[in-house]
Amino acid sequence: MDFVKDHMSEKMNLFQSFDDKIAAHKGVLKSRAEMLDEARAGLIANGKALA
Repeated sequence: MDFVKDHMSEKMNLFQSFDDKIAAHKGVLKSRAEMLDEARAGLIANGKALA
């Protein structure tokens, strides 16, 4: 019975670790998306100045 309990505890820790890593990665992706949006807006503004 202890084996099953230990195994399930390890699985729960693994899934929690996975969720934490996914949440951190979503933060990185959000930051990159904001940076790309700013760059896109800058390109559009500079492109209008050329036309």
